[in-house]
Amino acid sequence: MGLKEGMTKEEFTAKAKSGNFDDMFNIISVKKGDCIYVKPGLVHASLEGSIVICEVQQNSDTTYRIYDFDRVIDGEKRELHIDKAADVINFDEHPEITTAETRKTVTLQGALKEEVVRCQYFNIDRLQVEGIYDDPTSPNFRVYSILDGEGKIIHSGKKYSARKGDTYFIPAGLEVSIEGKLDILKSFL
Repeated sequence: MGLKEGMTKEEFTAKAKSGNFDDMFNIISVKKGDCIYVKPGLVHASLEGSIVICEVQQNSDTTYRIYDFDRVIDGEKRELHIDKAADVINFDEHPEITTAETRKTVTLQGALKEEVVRCQYFNIDRLQVEGIYDDPTSPNFRVYSILDGEGKIIHSGKKYSARKGDTYFIPAGLEVSIEGKLDILKSFL
């Protein structure tokens, strides 16, 4: 998660091209409920472990691989993009990590809301619903990623099952309620 303090573009490029990744990156431990806000230009990867990652991002299909763990696909290693990556890496950027204890929390009727991310491109709230929560109607879409629990998403009297692992896209202007005991990431503009 990010490059070691003092790493220069030239040093990064030389080490990456030679395959020497020792002491190049920051390795951080995470736990359930942590949020890492990865700003553009911050080198990041997930290593082995037993976590689920919910990645919310501004629309982009660009990924520059600087290391691919020597994986072979169809008998070939995938292409690396070291020079392109070096051109867009922010060498002074460091990850922003928040936890439930460090976030602004608001008690609502039927839910506890944590403000996880606020930025110009998107926002994320964590909703811990217990009972019935009426989510305010929005002029923009919302995405619910169900982290844990079980319940229903309700619109116009119709109930849709919601459980851990489900994702719901809620169109702009749609009135919805959430019922049950659910832990949800709500992404919105």
